[in-house]
Amino acid sequence: METAKNFVLIQFNDWARNIGLISYNTGTFYSQFGKFSWSFVSPSYVTTLTRFNKSNIVQGFVIADILIGNRIDLKTIQFFIQKIDVVKKLKGLPNFLPFLIIDEIELETLRCLKKKGIILGFVDQLFGSEYKELLKSLINTITNAGAILKKNPQAYLNLIEKLDKLVEGLIEKSKDIPSKKFKDILRKYYLKEI
Repeated sequence: METAKNFVLIQFNDWARNIGLISYNTGTFYSQFGKFSWSFVSPSYVTTLTRFNKSNIVQGFVIADILIGNRIDLKTIQFFIQKIDVVKKLKGLPNFLPFLIIDEIELETLRCLKKKGIILGFVDQLFGSEYKELLKSLINTITNAGAILKKNPQAYLNLIEKLDKLVEGLIEKSKDIPSKKFKDILRKYYLKEI
């Protein structure tokens, strides 16, 4: 599962830097922010996140955790919500924008996260439905690697080939991602009537 999460986090980093949400080569994985560990942390100079301290600009941060592989329910997100609540109360901490990267979620959980102001990064919305299907295949393959390799080694090789092609395609596409895509994602999230 960690391999799949790392794969998605690399793509999230590329997406965030290519739309100018984070400073280009500053994204870190499994890093600290506000005394907690996060799957992704990066400074950001987006206007609404920055502030001024005397004559210096204080950068904001983009933070994210990732929960993929299972349908997300209220119990699953409690620790994430508690982390956000604690970090919001810490004095002297820079502004931050919290993301939760997911693949499936229950409606009640979606409402709760939306109410808390947390941006949800749906894997299929960020990277496409083909990416989501390949991610499911990757998770299944990793989970059942021994049995798959024993019964059908070609299926494993085919998956790896598809993943390589997908990553190459995403890298090529990410070079030209317009900010409109980011705006559309945010508009869908905030204007969705649930």
